[in-house]
Amino acid sequence: MLAFTPDAPYSTASVPLNPGDRLLLYTDGLIETADLRGVFFGDARLFESLRKTAGLDLPAFLAHLIGDLNAWRGPNAPLTDDVTLVAIGLRTVDPANQATTADTNPRTASGACSQVAR
Repeated sequence: MLAFTPDAPYSTASVPLNPGDRLLLYTDGLIETADLRGVFFGDARLFESLRKTAGLDLPAFLAHLIGDLNAWRGPNAPLTDDVTLVAIGLRTVDPANQATTADTNPRTASGACSQVAR
């Protein structure tokens, strides 16, 4: 989650990523978006949406997630917080088909960003 609280304890961690892996960064407004009854979108709905979009490219993945969020909240429920999404996908690049660069790592990242309009 993209957030910062000055008094919160933070730690550093490393997570190895492999080609085909994705990383989704989001603000708390995503899981705290409520429908007209006040029920949050929540982690379970987010995970279900992520499961359904595993084979999509990043722009389609984000469009589907935003569609699920908007369907959940309904047309008349206001957004009460920002909802920002950053999706990063790791892919393998064939060095033989790429111009020579100082970076010899055969992995590269592609990304897409989106913000849900109020």
